[in-house]
Amino acid sequence: MLQKHSDYYNALLAPGKFSEGAKVQSELDSLKSRYSDDLSTVPHEMLPIISFPELEQLEISDKTIKAMDLLLLLVHELDDLADKRSASFLAHLAVLAEQVIATEITKSYVIRYLSRLGLNTAPHPLWTPKMDEERVRQYVYLGYIYDEPCVFLRMTFSLIEYGCNAEINMESNRTGTAEKIIPPWMSLPYDIEEELHVRRGYILSAIVSLPQSLLRPYFSSPQILPNCRLGYGNSSQCDSFQLGEALRFFVKRGLLSSNLQLLYTPDPPTSIPWVGTLTSLIKQMKEMPNYQLDAHHNRCGIRDKLVRRLTILEQALQWNDQLGLCLDCFKNRKHGSSWYREQAGGMWRCELKSIRQTYNFQHRYPYIGSAAPCSFIPVHEMHFKLFTADNWDWTDQT
Repeated sequence: MLQKHSDYYNALLAPGKFSEGAKVQSELDSLKSRYSDDLSTVPHEMLPIISFPELEQLEISDKTIKAMDLLLLLVHELDDLADKRSASFLAHLAVLAEQVIATEITKSYVIRYLSRLGLNTAPHPLWTPKMDEERVRQYVYLGYIYDEPCVFLRMTFSLIEYGCNAEINMESNRTGTAEKIIPPWMSLPYDIEEELHVRRGYILSAIVSLPQSLLRPYFSSPQILPNCRLGYGNSSQCDSFQLGEALRFFVKRGLLSSNLQLLYTPDPPTSIPWVGTLTSLIKQMKEMPNYQLDAHHNRCGIRDKLVRRLTILEQALQWNDQLGLCLDCFKNRKHGSSWYREQAGGMWRCELKSIRQTYNFQHRYPYIGSAAPCSFIPVHEMHFKLFTADNWDWTDQT
């Protein structure tokens, strides 16, 4: 059964390949000669001992041992019939199964529990405050290993939306020179970790670049026409008033640094120090009031333009979680869809008709339990160009 369901043991125990296989075969031949080829009558303490490979990604714990027991049950085509399994237990099982290349025999078992939680159906609510980051990361790991596109998409979007604190958590676990073993979900493999940080960084860059671009004209040469829309004799005073109020608004909310630089560092984008959700950042910016110098100066500031542009970014954030990682694209078209590996930059032009057409197209979700081909590629391409640009043309929203 080990050789049937585990590629690792199939190779290890194959005749003539490794010493372990030759040793086990020699011991079995000896037992067959003593027990007339009926190995079922051999006392279990006399059977050959086959070792599990050294654990490099998990600490030895009760949970690890129980997961290993379950793995052996599943490999022997048995089932424990447990009513409920935690994400942590399933993640431990996945790590062990991946280590001995036996994920196929454990797949139906894991999917059964994900289905009971409703995590592999569309739509499903995002990460809630009751769900800690480690559990979300375990679901991301399970979604990738067992080809569950809905789980992978929604939970990666949750990490992008809420932010990742895994690096801080891992640092706090280090004591002296000894380091605790870091499980793979706390530093997600296959470029997933890098992709999550880069995507959040680019999205943050795009959000905070909006007030920066709208404030820039106020610092232009005096020869340039004032920003005040009325053109009155006191328009220059209106500009000064609007600039002062806008700066005060952003400083008060921690969106502007002491040297009057907005929190915007495009290279690398992961260096933006924002602790909070992306949605909450947009919400804070939208709270900017319409400042008026006097009763005649109405809507002269940056607020209307800022809100219209933020609404477009907010729509992208809220549209079916598609800023999360698409499993099909990430596995099969990584070099065409990865924000971490693709060349970013360039100009993004706001064309409202094109945006509406892209979102209104009848995209379909993959079937439960299958990694069906992605039908959201146009949305992914638009989001990549929108959030990774270094220049934006908002003429259609001016």
